[in-house]
Amino acid sequence: MKKLIGIAIVALFLFSFMPSVNSIDGTIEYSENGGEDKVPIEILAIWETNGESYLDDDYTTYGCQIDPPLAYDCYSHVWVYVAVLDQNEPLVVTDEDQVKIDISWPLNNFDGREDLGWGGQAADNLEPVYFATWGEFEAADDIDSGLNHPFICYYNQANDGGTFDGFDYVEWQYFESNVIFFKAEYDLYYHDPAGWYDAEVTVQAHNTDTQMNYFEYVYALSIDPDFSTVDWGYEWELNTWFAEDGDWFWGSEAPTVRNVGNWDTQLGCHFTAGDFEEDKVLFDIRAGDSNDESDRYNPTYSEENDIDGMEPCNWYYYPIPIDNDYWLGEDTNYDNVLLKCHTMKLDFYMFVIEWNDGVGQYNFEIDLFVWDPEWQPAPGYPCPDYEG
Repeated sequence: MKKLIGIAIVALFLFSFMPSVNSIDGTIEYSENGGEDKVPIEILAIWETNGESYLDDDYTTYGCQIDPPLAYDCYSHVWVYVAVLDQNEPLVVTDEDQVKIDISWPLNNFDGREDLGWGGQAADNLEPVYFATWGEFEAADDIDSGLNHPFICYYNQANDGGTFDGFDYVEWQYFESNVIFFKAEYDLYYHDPAGWYDAEVTVQAHNTDTQMNYFEYVYALSIDPDFSTVDWGYEWELNTWFAEDGDWFWGSEAPTVRNVGNWDTQLGCHFTAGDFEEDKVLFDIRAGDSNDESDRYNPTYSEENDIDGMEPCNWYYYPIPIDNDYWLGEDTNYDNVLLKCHTMKLDFYMFVIEWNDGVGQYNFEIDLFVWDPEWQPAPGYPCPDYEG
């Protein structure tokens, strides 16, 4: 009891000496030119590259294309460049912190499939921003032609009404020592969505100028298996389905596959007869669990297509049925695909009608492949309002 009383007394003692609080308003007004006679700064050009010596991953398509890494937990990189015109003396654009570069994801909205797009999700204020060089601009201009044009988006969406165009305009200003170049890097994760990302650049001094263009994270489908062989071991029976079960754990001995592309993909499989006569062996495949009570159950290809597995080999089994309700909820419209960045268990089945070569090892090939789903990334253009 004494301890509780002591705490209460101390609390009252501290409260009695608390200072009063006064609220004070602070104001500051931003005024272009700051009351001085200054020439407005202006963004002359904005462009992107892949950071490699060849600058662009596809010279046959307008704008900058960035290929995905197609490898688990890896990144691709894009550099955003800007040329700024500053006709003041002394210059007012002198610091990398005056340049703000934002990246927004593509508008790939598919009825709640946020994991395919999160359209507009932004990476604000890329850091650090570096000074770039005239040589980097010249290198970009060298590939700004033909099917690759437009690669650079010029000043005010290439419509400022000046007497010079594009490179010549920047060059003329540069040799007056009025152009400053900047750049910043953005990392694209292996399962960031395919599509057209926008890059918005804002430069601020006594006035503010903003310009935007787009780069393409190229749509690419790819899977990565953690196995190279399906081995049924020693068998001797005829007219029996032999199963080689996979699992959900990456790196085990059992077959597993994961999507390492930047979009959902349909799965297919191709079996060949190999050492069997073509009408003496049958195959089937399942993606998921075989227990129909499991939340991750999927039928085999033959069960889904009501053919009892009795298809001759050298047929393509496509698409392999995949029910995504476990991940996406009930009544999804996005079944029959391996979801972006997801992992799937695979089971393989074979039915031997005759061991035509007698005792010994039989070899044959199994090919897994990917295919486009019905929904695709939204189209885009390298420069706003560009009409092709």
